[in-house]
Amino acid sequence: MKIATRITCLLLGALGLFCVALSIHFGMDEARFDRTALPAEGTISRIQIIPNYGDDPDTRKVYITYEAGGQAYEVLSRYSNNSMREGQAINIQYDPANPSDMRIDGVVFLPVLFGVMGGIFLLALLVLTQIAGQGQRRMDGLRARGHELYADICEVSPDPSQANGEKIPYVVTVQCSSADGGTTYQFQSEALWFDPRPIIAEYRIKQLPVYVDLDRAIDYSIDLSAITKHADA
Repeated sequence: MKIATRITCLLLGALGLFCVALSIHFGMDEARFDRTALPAEGTISRIQIIPNYGDDPDTRKVYITYEAGGQAYEVLSRYSNNSMREGQAINIQYDPANPSDMRIDGVVFLPVLFGVMGGIFLLALLVLTQIAGQGQRRMDGLRARGHELYADICEVSPDPSQANGEKIPYVVTVQCSSADGGTTYQFQSEALWFDPRPIIAEYRIKQLPVYVDLDRAIDYSIDLSAITKHADA
């Protein structure tokens, strides 16, 4: 697995576990709150809309008033949606030991939010490791059953067909002949998201190993480690 891929996997794993830990933390906090919370009826006293620039939706701050222990409170809600309106009655719960700690009844927001985010990051990690593993297993399989050929680098060029937005990868084309000289093979590498030409020139890389099934020449894998090890460094 390439160093860049490993770093991405580590970041996805760390973010996923962090979000899951936050989900558990907020879930335990909600459970603690529910054990002692008292119900009350609140009213949406005001909604503050803060415009955001670009395509982001405006930020809505919803304030709820209610009475607890004979005292009035106005608290910013942790949760809001576009259906909320000023003057709307809403069921809430509050902590009798700290009446300003108010939650909307039946809404469990933060544990779900961070749980979903953690799941997305961990799922992305799983997909990325599967993709990386498939590539490695394919090369290992070809090394085991295929032939190792050393092919001359004949062209390095950008490949617009694999462009990602404005970023265009490079591919390396190599060519070699069969042992008896009767067949010429030409292979194209996977996408490289950097320009490998300076590395090839600096380290005078003339050939690359190719693992190929000679009975099915379309099944091959070019070993680019001679190039990528310098890019990763």
